[in-house]
Amino acid sequence: MPARIPALRTITLATSFGQLGLGGLAVVATTLAAAAHEPTRAGLLLSVTAGGAFVGSLLWAWRPLPASRAPRVTVWAMAAVGVPLALAAAVHSLALAAALFALSGLCTGPYAAALFLTRNQLAGAIRTQVFTIGAGLKVAASAIGAGLLGLAAPLSASAQLLLVATFPIVAGIVGSLLSQRRPRAGADGHIHAC
Repeated sequence: MPARIPALRTITLATSFGQLGLGGLAVVATTLAAAAHEPTRAGLLLSVTAGGAFVGSLLWAWRPLPASRAPRVTVWAMAAVGVPLALAAAVHSLALAAALFALSGLCTGPYAAALFLTRNQLAGAIRTQVFTIGAGLKVAASAIGAGLLGLAAPLSASAQLLLVATFPIVAGIVGSLLSQRRPRAGADGHIHAC
């Protein structure tokens, strides 16, 4: 099972936690556009995010990083997805916010590609289960995140955006720290994950 492979377990838990915030992106885009008195621009914010992700995916396909670096790229790219969103919380221009949403999307391309590559290289014979469980966790975390952000409706648009951004940033940093932990040998001579 995926939980028995330490690196895969770390990546799965980190990306699921990060998705809790990103699941609320559609909600916060609507709130942000409404706060700018341009509610129809919510679709624009999500479209530029998707466009950025497409460009990021093309860049990865053009210049992929080695498979050995995929786990590290996954967690750092996930954190990078959140940083422009956190910066967008401080701007008062919807156009600048849209540019930051696009930059967030740009980081999503390498994040997704590295995640799939990581799962593929670590899963071995349980590849189908790993991808199925990963997809299920992502959808569940997104739905929970959207619901949690709905509960945060009394907060300002900027506070909501910071909340959305915090999850992938924290997940990326913690995932990176956990993935750097080295296995240790136990008294029985077998390698155990720290």
